[in-house]
Amino acid sequence: MTHYTLSPHVVLQSLEDKLVVLNIEQNAYYALNGSARWFLENLLEGLDVHEVVQKAPEHFVDTSPDRLSHDVEALVAELLRLGILTAI
Repeated sequence: MTHYTLSPHVVLQSLEDKLVVLNIEQNAYYALNGSARWFLENLLEGLDVHEVVQKAPEHFVDTSPDRLSHDVEALVAELLRLGILTAI
């Protein structure tokens, strides 16, 4: 199981229910909505993608497990591509 950490050049800042992600190395910032924020926070707490998907229905009751799995995997792929997450 793959786990993730923030890349060393990334800073997070809460803004209401959103999360602002600043990539200092690339001089770029991104705003994550509440759902993406929940996924990222759980990944950073040490859960792998499978564990996040298993936990997600408690918080996203109207979303199918297949959709949750797709969304978490897509988010992880994008955050890795952007250099925000690092696999450990």
